[in-house]
Amino acid sequence: APRCARLFAVDTAAGAVKRARRRCRGLDHVAIERMHLPDRLPAGRFDLILLSEVLYYWNRRDLARIARFVGDALDPGGDVVLVHYRRATDYPLTGDAASDRFVRALHPICRRRLGRRTRDYRIDVLQKEDDPIDVRPDD
Repeated sequence: APRCARLFAVDTAAGAVKRARRRCRGLDHVAIERMHLPDRLPAGRFDLILLSEVLYYWNRRDLARIARFVGDALDPGGDVVLVHYRRATDYPLTGDAASDRFVRALHPICRRRLGRRTRDYRIDVLQKEDDPIDVRPDD
């Protein structure tokens, strides 16, 4: 929050939202909402979107919906940061499968700037092209 001019954060867990709001009390530039993605999506434009520990919870169809949302909501030149556990297996997709699928879905409009993997985690940073091609990822 101290590094942002404006911060909008979402979580599906009521407890996490409550704790975050308490920690950010008095920071007028911070908004924290309880939101279950992809059933409800934030409004607005963003120069940075962070998706951490969430992609593997979604099935392929929901992942495609999130990719479309990110492609539409991200400002040209903006970044998408993905951080995911690689050894998760009790979800619709593994961390690697979900991240790879998401990166491919945004490939026509975003370029991968960073890709790092450890045994347990991976981080990917994508940047939206300044003049992106308007191509929609498949469901």
